Amino acid sequence: MVITDDHYVLNMFRIRQHNLPAHAPVVFLQHGLMDCADTWIDNDPAVANAFQLARAGYDIFLGNNRGNVYSNVNLNLNPKTDDEAFHDYSFVKYGQFDLPA
Repeated sequence: MVITDDHYVLNMFRIRQHNLPAHAPVVFLQHGLMDCADTWIDNDPAVANAFQLARAGYDIFLGNNRGNVYSNVNLNLNPKTDDEAFHDYSFVKYGQFDLPA
């Protein structure tokens, strides 16, 4: 989990083989528009991108943008009672806040 500078809580997932060296190369996978980290694992494990990379020796991190099912929390705003303020974001804020976090 990471918290952006504008207080959105973004859940991340990690896939790491148990025998991976401590300094294995890292791959960060970020989903596209209207999606979530599931996009990288929603397939047979033999062909899902995240699992293929993990088996190849990479330490995998799966990101989630604000507003999806895994990242629908803000420390100061409630999506139900502060609907307009909570959902006032765009691609610009993804780039300004989500990716750096």
